[in-house]
Amino acid sequence: MPAVRAIHSSDRGGRASRLVDALLDDGYRNLTVLDLSKAALAASRERLGLCGETVTWVAADVTTWGPSEHYGVWHDRAAFHFLTDEKDRHAYVLRLEQALREGGEAIIGTFALNGPERCSGLPMMRYDSSGLTAVLGPKFRLLASREAERRTPWGASQVFQFSRFSFSLAQSYVVCSGSEKARRQTVNMSASGPERQSRDEADISRTGRDRRF
Repeated sequence: MPAVRAIHSSDRGGRASRLVDALLDDGYRNLTVLDLSKAALAASRERLGLCGETVTWVAADVTTWGPSEHYGVWHDRAAFHFLTDEKDRHAYVLRLEQALREGGEAIIGTFALNGPERCSGLPMMRYDSSGLTAVLGPKFRLLASREAERRTPWGASQVFQFSRFSFSLAQSYVVCSGSEKARRQTVNMSASGPERQSRDEADISRTGRDRRF
C-alpha cells in the first residue's frame, strides 16, 4: 500500500476538491489537507465518512502556517495565484521549503498567462512554467509542465498551467577571491544529497500531472 506523505492545498476547499478522495481510493495514506476554511474541511470529512478519519485536516493560512511534518509531495490546485502581494508569495515559498523533504516534489497549478485576470472578483497572478520557476527560486527544479482548459458552469474558459518541481537544498552562488574573476559554483548544502524519489511518490506526482483536480 502506498505510504507517501503528501499535502494538498486548494482554492476550492475540501467541499469541491476530490483529490483526497482519489488518493484514498488508490490506497495512499499519510495525507494532509490544508484549507483556510474550517467549514470546507468539515464538509470534506463528512463526505469521506470513516475514510476521512485517516486524513490530517489543517485549517490555516498557508502563508502563516508552521509545518510540523516533512512531506514527499506538495499539491497546490490554484491557491498560489491568489497571492498578489510579494510578501505573501515569499512567505508561501518559505513554508513550501520548510514542508518538503529533500528530494520531495511540488505540483502547483495556477492560471496560465492566457488565463483570467480575475476570479471571484479578486485579482489573480498568472504564470507560465518559467515565471513560476523564477518565483520559487533555485532550490526548485522544473520537471514537467502542461496547460489544461477548464469550463466553468456558466461556460467561460479558464486556462491553467500545472508545473511539477523537485526540491533540493543545492543552490548556486558567486565566489570572489582576490583579483580572480567571480565564478559561479554549485554547492550541495545537503550532507547526503537528494534522496531517490520512490515509486510511490512518482505515482502521486503523475496524478497531479495527468488528472484535473
